[in-house]
Amino acid sequence: MIEIRVHGNPAPQGSKTAVVRGGKAIMFESSKKLPAWRDAIKMTSAVARIEHGGPLLGPLSVTIVFYLERPRSTVRDYPNTTPDIDKLIRAVFDGLQESEMISNDGQIVAVSAWKFWADEKNPTGAVIKLAKKDPYLSNGDD
Repeated sequence: MIEIRVHGNPAPQGSKTAVVRGGKAIMFESSKKLPAWRDAIKMTSAVARIEHGGPLLGPLSVTIVFYLERPRSTVRDYPNTTPDIDKLIRAVFDGLQESEMISNDGQIVAVSAWKFWADEKNPTGAVIKLAKKDPYLSNGDD
C-alpha cells in the first residue's frame, strides 16, 4: 500500500461556469482553488511515484480522507455540505493520472472517501491510500 499526504485546500472538480465570447460558449472550472489543489496532488504523487519505482499498474483500490477548513460560522460536527465528495474525488483521480502515479483512473476498481474538518493533528489536505487490488478476492491488498 502507498500512502500519500497532500497539503493544501481540497477543491472540487466538475462544476463548470460558461462564458460567451465571440458567440462561443467557453467552459471554466467554477472553483478558483482547483489549479493549486491539482498541482499539489500532482507534485506529491510524482514524488511518491519515483520513490515507489514507477506507476502503479493493474486494478487498484483507493481510500481518501479529505480534511477541510472549518468555516467559523459552522456548528456541524462534519462537513456534510459542499464541496461534494464525488467532485473532490474527481480532482484526486485526475491529479494521480496527470502525475503518472497511475496510468488511467479506469484502473480504480474500489474507492472509499470521507470528509472531516481539519484540526491541529490533521491540517487541510488529503490522505490518499492506494493498494493493488484483485477485484475477485475479498482481501487483495499488496
